[in-house]
Amino acid sequence: MRDCGIVYSRTILFRRDRSCESCYLYCHGVLYESLLRNHAIPALQQHACVGSTIFKQDGAPPHITNLVKRFLSVHYGNGRIVSCYFLTNWPPRSPDLNPCDF
Repeated sequence: MRDCGIVYSRTILFRRDRSCESCYLYCHGVLYESLLRNHAIPALQQHACVGSTIFKQDGAPPHITNLVKRFLSVHYGNGRIVSCYFLTNWPPRSPDLNPCDF
């Protein structure tokens, strides 16, 4: 396996699995939690805005692992997270809440 995704010009989020005939890219919940813990949350803390931020993410499998859910709950509580399997569920097919895909 080797890193191949780019987030903030770092290759930290995606892995390439060459054990299959075709190449699959997938994101690990552990790597996503690491991105949040080591980059996203510290950046928000540096600007003193964690307490006033509503965290929004879709229901992609890495976003809703138990590890990630526990980590987000510590920093945001369940009331300031819009995501699947939290108090405020991500509305299906909602163009008003879809993040930019670019």
